[in-house]
Amino acid sequence: MLKINENHVPSYLIKKKRINIILDNTRIHTAKMVQKVAEISNINLIYLKQYCPDLSPIENV
Repeated sequence: MLKINENHVPSYLIKKKRINIILDNTRIHTAKMVQKVAEISNINLIYLKQYCPDLSPIENV
């Protein structure tokens, strides 16, 4: 299993401002590696409820 730490994430991704990203519950989005990199990069992952396409902004396009 790959261990992720600050050395694996480029320094330009480690920001002081917190970024919010809205995601669905796809398996790749909920993977532990994605969550760990988001934590290191100061990114807040917000997951939509399952089976709620009306909450997804892309559905309006």
